[in-house]
Parts: sequence; structure tokens; C-alpha cells
Amino acid sequence: MSKSKRARRQFTIEQKADVLRRNMIEKVPVSELCNELNIQPSLFYTWQRQAFDNLPAALNGPASTGPSRREKELA
Repeated sequence: MSKSKRARRQFTIEQKADVLRRNMIEKVPVSELCNELNIQPSLFYTWQRQAFDNLPAALNGPASTGPSRREKELA
């Protein structure tokens, strides 16, 4: 089968996050992760860029109209 005829693999958001976490937290080298997943380093760095581009929204958290579950538990 030629390279252009291969079906593209789809990685879930959770899978991508796990790969990035392993690199950042567990210090697994990018080369090791890419070899394990059989992906190009450029794809890893694309995922990393996307994660950092969306980091402000992730840190802001979901919009809330009232106290959080944790705040309710503490009340």
C-alpha cells in the first residue's frame, strides 16, 4: 500500500493530552514518544502548540452561574 493510500490515524483529545503530560510531567523525551506512537515530531509539536494556544481558556475554567460543587460542600 502506498504512503498516500494509508488511512490516517485519529488520536483523541485524551490521548494527545496524555502524550503531552508524559513529556512535561514524566520527562519522557519527544523522540521516545514519537517512536512509540509512530508519529513525526512535527505532529507532537503541533499538539503542544495547540495546547498552549488554548491554555488561557483551560485555566479560566467553565463559565459558572453559581457556586461550584466544592464551594457547596464547604458551605
